[in-house]
Amino acid sequence: FFSECTSASAVAHMDFGDGGAGSSLGRHTCSAGFAGDNPTSFVFKNGTAGGCTSKLTANWVDVNGHKSMQRVCVPFADQVLLDGTSTPVPYETNLLSQLRAAGTSVQEYASSSGWDTCRYFSECISTAGAVVKPVQLLSDASAGTLPTYSLVLPNGPGAKTSQHNGASMIEGDNWMGKAISAIENGPDWGHVAIIVTYDDCGCFYDHVPPPAATGWGLRMPMVIVSPYARPSWTDHTPGSFASIVHFIDNVAGVAPLNSRVAGAYDLSGSFDLTQTPITPAPLHRAAVPRSTVRYLKTHDPSSAQYLDPFEAAADAGG
Repeated sequence: FFSECTSASAVAHMDFGDGGAGSSLGRHTCSAGFAGDNPTSFVFKNGTAGGCTSKLTANWVDVNGHKSMQRVCVPFADQVLLDGTSTPVPYETNLLSQLRAAGTSVQEYASSSGWDTCRYFSECISTAGAVVKPVQLLSDASAGTLPTYSLVLPNGPGAKTSQHNGASMIEGDNWMGKAISAIENGPDWGHVAIIVTYDDCGCFYDHVPPPAATGWGLRMPMVIVSPYARPSWTDHTPGSFASIVHFIDNVAGVAPLNSRVAGAYDLSGSFDLTQTPITPAPLHRAAVPRSTVRYLKTHDPSSAQYLDPFEAAADAGG
């Protein structure tokens, strides 16, 4: 299982919205034609940061291969951004808006870390209530009110459970366990598929190269939790982030989002819908060492001061 291209976190999160549309090995670009760089000063401290809600820029490549610095945002269909300015970045349909248009319920559960997929697409982030706090997933799961498609990101200020460098792996594991347990023990468990994966952040490198000529990036961990997942089994069919989008489109009963998604493996081999449903596995919370707690108190990722002028003003309430 691989990321769509060699990229940093920002573009990898865009892949969950467009399945890697615009990626081109020949032009060395990733989703929406961005070159894979993180936006300038890619550090977030408030809900206004990131993607279409900020003025952060990154290298974008046009059809002729020319690079320019552009806002990291897929515009509306008229190539206008949220603030009314125009951009050469082309419009792309995205998964979340596609599902909503088809009448499929969608919710993104994301913190203010800025890596949430919805924030990179003008269509999505302009929708009222498109993003809520990750902790709401716990109550929605318990109440049986989860939407058909949920996109869940790390919890906490500065995404302290993100398992990025400088954060706690145990805190991240505990958050995933808490979220998955809430779903396992809720009324929706009998018809759920949970996919756990990571962006192409470059924090932890893998030694397996992608298949030749795919244009894919690093190999990523990917785990499926479901009563219909094949137990004790590894799916060896090569897949990518576009595979997840293809799987979701299939479940929702809509056409694949784009040609890249249509050509991606749809993860169907990982499931056996005829098997006796698997019962929930108990997940246990691990204690965070005192040394880690002390470190995190003095090295809070959300306190970093690497904001560009626009972000600094937003952070100060300007």
